[in-house]
Parts: sequence; structure tokens; C-alpha cells
Amino acid sequence: SIPFIRTSDINNWEINLDSHKKTSEEVYNQFKAKQNIEVGDILLVKDGGPNLIGRTAYITELDTRIIIQSHIFQIKILENRENIDSYLILHLLNLDIVQKQIRAITFVQGTISTIGNRILDVKLPLPTDLSKRINISNYINEIIKNKTETRKKIHNLSLNSFDD
Repeated sequence: SIPFIRTSDINNWEINLDSHKKTSEEVYNQFKAKQNIEVGDILLVKDGGPNLIGRTAYITELDTRIIIQSHIFQIKILENRENIDSYLILHLLNLDIVQKQIRAITFVQGTISTIGNRILDVKLPLPTDLSKRINISNYINEIIKNKTETRKKIHNLSLNSFDD
């Protein structure tokens, strides 16, 4: 079965793949081309509880076989010569100054809060120095690598892990 990722499954730059909501291989095959979830995509919660809006996750090789609900933005960074990549954007989206902007554009619709297309009004404090962009990206990349390795280790643990 395939994890159906909801807003509450996104936290600390990661996706909770142990979500209780699952979908079939058939449904996955129906949506996988449309959603086109790829390593390096960033997920950003756009609707839901005010405490969830603005949370992000980075798609690693462990996360590509998923379906995401419509309350989540999927951000793809296009190839460019400006040293702007998904690691840099992930960092910028999680800065206090950006999270405050996201809170400021959030409005309540009935029982649900949403940022909708106002995400386009959020200004990211992009460093002008290209080498600083590279340094930030390398640092965030290292964090993502370490988190991914830890997730793999946890996933591979079994009752027999420590037998001689």
C-alpha cells in the first residue's frame, strides 16, 4: 500500500511514511504522473490548522512512492545558473522572517485556515552573494543526507539486528 500524505504527516523537513492513511497501487498509478513526486521537491502545507501551515518536507529517495493531498503545495526548483536549489529554498522557507509572512497571509475559511495563492506574495531573503548560496545549500544538503541515513537505519532495524 502507498502512503497518502496529509498535512499532519509533514514535520521537521520530513514526511511521516508511517501514516495510517494508505491508498492502493491502482490509485497511486492513476496519480503518479500527475503528481510527479521527485527527489528534491519541497512540500509546503497550505491549508489546515494554523499550527500546520508553512511546515515543509524535502522529498528524498525514500519518499517518492507517495500520494499527497490537495492541501499541500509541491515546489519544484527549475535548473538555473543562480545557485538556487531546493536545499537553499528549503532553508529560506523555514526562516522566522518567512514563517511570519506565511502566518500573516493565512486566513480562516470556515473551519480551515489557508494561504492559497497568496504564497506568491511571500518574499524570500535570497542572499545576493552566490558563494553564500552554495554554502547554505551544502550545509542543508548535509543535514538532509544525515536525516535520510538515520531514517534508513531505523527502517532497517529488526529484532535480529544485534544477534551475533
